[in-house]
Amino acid sequence: MYDKHSVQKIVFALTMLVNIFVTVVLDGYYYISSKENLKAQIDDKLQTVALSVKPMMDSYNEEINGSSSITPQRYMDILKELSRYTDGVGVEYVYSVAQKEGKIYFTTSSATEEEIKKESYSKFYEEYKDASDGLKKAFASKKPEFDEYSDEWGSHRSYFVPLATASGKEYMVGIDISLASIDKALNKLLIDALIVGSIVNIVTVVLAYFLFKPFVMRIGGFTQKIRRSSDERPNREI
Repeated sequence: MYDKHSVQKIVFALTMLVNIFVTVVLDGYYYISSKENLKAQIDDKLQTVALSVKPMMDSYNEEINGSSSITPQRYMDILKELSRYTDGVGVEYVYSVAQKEGKIYFTTSSATEEEIKKESYSKFYEEYKDASDGLKKAFASKKPEFDEYSDEWGSHRSYFVPLATASGKEYMVGIDISLASIDKALNKLLIDALIVGSIVNIVTVVLAYFLFKPFVMRIGGFTQKIRRSSDERPNREI
């Protein structure tokens, strides 16, 4: 027969099991929904940045007429302007590329401070040999594409949008955001979910203790009465 303490342990164990199950479900839902919201926000940001640089890119790409049409100074001016903008909006790279005879070439690109110092940035009309499948698909379909891939500059989630100047010159704008930064944000979401779950778990256990304690006391008292009654019955029969 169960005594008061046994009943308390059983109720507490059942409460913990239910609480853990509910917490896991809620944590999972919070993380998945937050992850989807984060990806949607990132994609919206990539699209917004691509549209915002269109006037600048149109004007610049209108000047291009072959691989020697842009002076080093002009290229450096647009590179620095794009780099300042990139830093301001919080993306990794902003660039434009053109396709000629099946090959893809940089027409401009932003760069990090280190790349500018080392002159390791993409040069004007430098072939983009690591062009992703998403970029190639955007050129082929002439429709915007999202893609996740790795190249010599790192791992990115990118948005490619085909554009054209007023005179009809076609080019592609690419906006990159680092996958490492996305992973960092997702890890923070996971930690937040675990913290929220832990808080909910503690609060639930405390509430359950105070809510069920009177109930457990009654059950414990009832079981003790039954036990005393059972103990007294043989004595009466004797």
